[in-house]
Amino acid sequence: MMTTGLTQARGLTKTISPAQHAVLDYGVAATFFAFGFFALSRHRPAAALAFVNGAMILGMSFLTDYPGGVFPLLSFHAHRTGDIAQAALAGVGPVLFGFGNDPEATYFYGQAASEAGVIAATDWTLRDETTGRVDRARASTLVGQSRITWRFTTSNTIFDEVAHRPWPMPDTPWLITPTRSDALFAHSMIARAPPSL
Repeated sequence: MMTTGLTQARGLTKTISPAQHAVLDYGVAATFFAFGFFALSRHRPAAALAFVNGAMILGMSFLTDYPGGVFPLLSFHAHRTGDIAQAALAGVGPVLFGFGNDPEATYFYGQAASEAGVIAATDWTLRDETTGRVDRARASTLVGQSRITWRFTTSNTIFDEVAHRPWPMPDTPWLITPTRSDALFAHSMIARAPPSL
């Protein structure tokens, strides 16, 4: 019984899908660039390290075969290796760049710890075992179930119920689809709008 509970708990920790990982990657790259511009006039080594980290994340994100990738040359598994290298650079970079004890170093140590958490929580198994490529249909359906107006996909039904479509499903990745939760679309014929409107 204990083993089953541990196995289930271990499975629940892998909560970040490739699509969510892509959103996090672009967000973290933006924060590195913002920190670099913020530190540029005050601490040039910290700014340089921030720009290097931001460029590394942005470049990998552009080249990864996952939702949000522009030129899908890297497999999602190879992206994980790059994430580990980038987290290591963020963690040891302040020492390598000569400011390990400066206040600016804490930003990089925090980013390295955050990246380690993201790496640990990402479901890296959402890929075809033979090609190493992300299973885009499965990856985009596991984005999250929060009730928001826009999210990456609605549910599995968008892929399962296709008989009504006059054309085949696209092979290219979907970045986003609109979802409406608790929406009422009411239509009625009225000669003129009521005064209360």
